[in-house]
Amino acid sequence: MLRFYFVFCLLFIPFLGNTQEKGIIDFIGYYAGEMQLINHDKNAYNTVFVTLDIHETKKDSVWSYIMTYNSQTYGSMTKDYEIQLTKEGGFQIDEKNGIVILMSFIDGCFYEFFESDDMYFYVTMRKRKKNIQFELTGLPKWNKREAFLATEAPLAITSYGTTVVQKALLKPTKRK
Repeated sequence: MLRFYFVFCLLFIPFLGNTQEKGIIDFIGYYAGEMQLINHDKNAYNTVFVTLDIHETKKDSVWSYIMTYNSQTYGSMTKDYEIQLTKEGGFQIDEKNGIVILMSFIDGCFYEFFESDDMYFYVTMRKRKKNIQFELTGLPKWNKREAFLATEAPLAITSYGTTVVQKALLKPTKRK
């Protein structure tokens, strides 16, 4: 029985490596929608039209990630990045300027967590049927609350208040 389990696991391992690459294939396409920009600290709310273009640029290892923000007030801004498959079988997003951020792909969703200046940022990009649900949240490092539990083993908990949110439901569309 132990031998059967061992052989089963060996046969199953090749399928594990392919799940990452297969998952990103579901995201390939051209999408558009309205993004909400919310800054809780400044009591500000705005919307911008966003397009997202994801396509394969190097077979099974590199995909373009081009998000364009079109604001009537501020003009347009494009983020031209690459999603890359790492040697370890995970993902990273390369901003093509020296900044490379680790990405995780879990249960059909990309996750990023990073800090810049005095902020933490958390980004998710999830496939919802044919659409992509994108969300970025920003948490200032200074906006924190600490709690301590001193029962059996000392435990410190630090929580942060979210102040910035960008979210959009992007739908498949044809290029203009």
